[in-house]
Amino acid sequence: MAAPGSTAISNTETEDLEQIQRELNFLLRRYARSSSHVLAKKIYLRMEGLLPYLEQLDFSQNRCEFYRLLRSWRFRALDPDTCAGS
Repeated sequence: MAAPGSTAISNTETEDLEQIQRELNFLLRRYARSSSHVLAKKIYLRMEGLLPYLEQLDFSQNRCEFYRLLRSWRFRALDPDTCAGS
C-alpha cells in the first residue's frame, strides 16, 4: 500500500479503475447507438466513480474539461428530454 500523501496506485485501485473505464467505454458505445435517459444516468454515475482517481491519474491539465464533461452528462441524466430527440 502507498504511503500517506503518495500518488501511487495500489493493485486493487488499478483493478477498480480499469473496471470503471471498461464499463464507461461499454456504456458510451451503447449510448452512441441509441441514446437514452437511463444510459446517460449510468454514464454519469460511472464518471463520478472516476473522481477519486483524478489526482492519481494526473488530471491537473485536464481537470476543467473533465468537470465540464461530467456536468454535461449530469444534465443529460437529470433531463430526459435531452435524449428524446436523439
